Amino acid sequence: MGDSIRVGNVEVTAVSDGGFARPPSAFMPDVPAAAWDQYRAQHLDTDGNIHLNLGCFLVRTGGSTVLVDTGIGGRGGAFPPGRLIDELKQAGVSPEDINQVVITHMHFDHIGWNTVERDGRTVPTFPRARYTIQSGEWDYWSKEESAKQTMENFAYPVQAAGQLDLVGPNHHPTAELTMLPNRATHRVTSAS
Repeated sequence: MGDSIRVGNVEVTAVSDGGFARPPSAFMPDVPAAAWDQYRAQHLDTDGNIHLNLGCFLVRTGGSTVLVDTGIGGRGGAFPPGRLIDELKQAGVSPEDINQVVITHMHFDHIGWNTVERDGRTVPTFPRARYTIQSGEWDYWSKEESAKQTMENFAYPVQAAGQLDLVGPNHHPTAELTMLPNRATHRVTSAS
């Protein structure tokens, strides 16, 4: 479990779903390998990989317990299963304690714990939570063919359970929190 900070009556705790390492070319294939030489000591390990933390935030405010992003999830696949649920337990929080899940954007490493397999069904991990996603994000990814399986595993079951709130930019999930517009998605969706 990470550090906590208090701002007014809001407590923010950094929690991690783990991490992974990949060569820079996996993220930026157009950048020549030699361009990374000047950053090697600072950002690359001895194998030449970048290490990424799958960070999420636990926000406690005004009687609400909010989880911002849900990491890679517990199903593994090409990545090791995440540890977010254990991190939440260390913070004294169970999945039932989460009132709201706020998704910043819908890349697979931000929505993996949206759902779990339970009794042969894919269901929301946080059974009492409202899942809040900007409608521009939802619209873009639900039309993206490459995201079809991700949506079927981690997004549509939340919608089917009636726990999804699609909102506009500048939405306030709580009085103290504001979801700012995701500029990258807005550029993509406005061009299509």
